[in-house]
Amino acid sequence: MAVWTAEEKQNFRNAHPCIMPVCQPNHNSPHADLKAYFDNLFNADHSEYKGMVTVATIKEGAPTPTIVAVVPAAEMGTWASKMHVSPRTNYYYSKAQHRGSATWGMDGAFCYNAIYVDIDAHNADCIDGDTTINAICYALPDEGIPTPNVVELSGRGYHLIWYAEQIAASLNWMVEAVSAHFAQTIQGLLNANGYCVDTSYARNIAGLTRIPGTRNTASGTYSSYQILHHSRLDIPKAFDSIPHYKSNAYSISSTNATTSKRLEALLRLHIVRPIQVSQRDVYCLHLFSAAQYAGMSNQDALALVQSVNHSFDVPLSEREVECYLSSAARKHYKFTLSRVISDLDIALSEQEAIGLHTRGKRDSNRARNARVAAKRQKRDRVIMRLHLLGLSPTAIAEKIKHAYNTIRSVIRKYTNRLSEIFSEKELHNIRKQRIRAAVAALKATFQKSKPYILCLYVALSAKCCLNVSSRVFLALGNTDTLIKPPGI
Repeated sequence: MAVWTAEEKQNFRNAHPCIMPVCQPNHNSPHADLKAYFDNLFNADHSEYKGMVTVATIKEGAPTPTIVAVVPAAEMGTWASKMHVSPRTNYYYSKAQHRGSATWGMDGAFCYNAIYVDIDAHNADCIDGDTTINAICYALPDEGIPTPNVVELSGRGYHLIWYAEQIAASLNWMVEAVSAHFAQTIQGLLNANGYCVDTSYARNIAGLTRIPGTRNTASGTYSSYQILHHSRLDIPKAFDSIPHYKSNAYSISSTNATTSKRLEALLRLHIVRPIQVSQRDVYCLHLFSAAQYAGMSNQDALALVQSVNHSFDVPLSEREVECYLSSAARKHYKFTLSRVISDLDIALSEQEAIGLHTRGKRDSNRARNARVAAKRQKRDRVIMRLHLLGLSPTAIAEKIKHAYNTIRSVIRKYTNRLSEIFSEKELHNIRKQRIRAAVAALKATFQKSKPYILCLYVALSAKCCLNVSSRVFLALGNTDTLIKPPGI
C-alpha cells in the first residue's frame, strides 16, 4: 500500500477533523486502556492511508444501533480514552475502516486491520473459561493458525483478535475466508459444555464489535482485554494455508463478496464431510456452476472442479467430469440455494458450518414500519373515542376525513378490545364526557315540561353509566339511546 507524504497526511487530517468527547459532570471513563488497544489495532504509528472508524451505541432495551461518532482511525485511541461510558448503553466500533461515510457495512469500506472470532458462553454451565481459552491459544499453532494478539472478555463470552497487515477492501472475500476458517477451526477445538463459535459474527467482517472497557448491559459487567503479542498476520499467506484454497488461490480472485459465497461454501462442504460416491457428479455440477456465477471462465472453473475431484476418495475420471459439465459450460445454470441443499442433502448443521443456508426476509426499514404503526394506532384511538362518544360511523368518517369502511373496520376490531388502546382512566373520562352530552341534551328537551323526570333520569343515567363495564358502555350505541327517557 502506498505511503503518504507529510502533505497528504495533513490534507487527510484537514478533511476529517476529529471532535473529541466532552467531559461530563460525573465522567465515567472506560475501564480499560483504550488508547493502547486502538493504537495497536489500527497501527496508528504507521504512515499508510488511514480511514474512518464508526462508533455506535445501543441503549438498554433499544432494538437498533445509533451512530454517535465517525473518528479517524489514527486518532481512535485518543478519542476512545476520553469517551464517557454510560452504564445503560452498549458501545461498539466498526471492524472495517471506511471512507468517511457514517456506516459500518461493506458499502464504503476500503480496508481491514484484523480478524475477529467470537466464542459465546451464554450457557450457565460454562465454567473455568480462562482455562478453555488458554487451551485453545496453545493448540492453535498445531492447526496452522497463530496465537491471537488479543483476548477480550466481552461479558457473555470471549473475542479473539488477530492483528493483520492492512488489506484493501477489494480483497474482502479473502478476509472473510480466513475469518471463517479460523472460526471453524476453533469450533473444532471447543469441547467444553456450553461454548460455541458465532459463525455469523466471523463472516460479518465489516460489522460492529464491542468496545472493551464499556458495560455489557445484558451481563451487567464491564468488558476487558489482554494483549498477548504484537506480531501481525499476513492475510494472503493465511489464505493460502486454508485447505482447498492453497492450490486454487487464483480461482476466486476475480469475484466479489456476494457471488463468491456459494463457491466458498461448496468448497467448505468437501472439508466438513466427504462427498458421497453417488453425489460426486451433482457436486461437480453445482461447484462448476457456482464458479461460473462467481465470474470465472469455463476453463478455470473446470480446472477447479478437476482439482477437487482428484481429492475424492473415489474420484471420477477427467473424461467423465468433462462430459457431465459440457452442457453447464454452454448454458450457465443458476441453481437456487434450495436446489443445491436438496441435491447434496446438506443438513442444517452443515449449512451453518459452511455458510450456505437460506435466510428469512429481512425487514428493510424498521424505523419506517414503527412510525407507520404508531400513526395507525393514533388514528384508531381517535376513531374509537368518537365512537364511544356516540358518533355514527358516517359522522366519524366526515369528521376525520377517512373512508367509511375504514371506520367500520376499526370499530369491529376494537369492540371487545378497548383495553389495548385505552387505559381504564381514559375510558372513565370518556364515560363522563358522554354523560355530560346526555345531560345537555336532556336539559334542552325536558327542562320546561318535565323537570322532575329530568332530574330523576339524569341521576339514574349518571349512576348506571359510571358503574358499567367498558363492554356494556360500548354496546349502548349512539347518544340517542341515552337522551330518550324511559317510559313512566
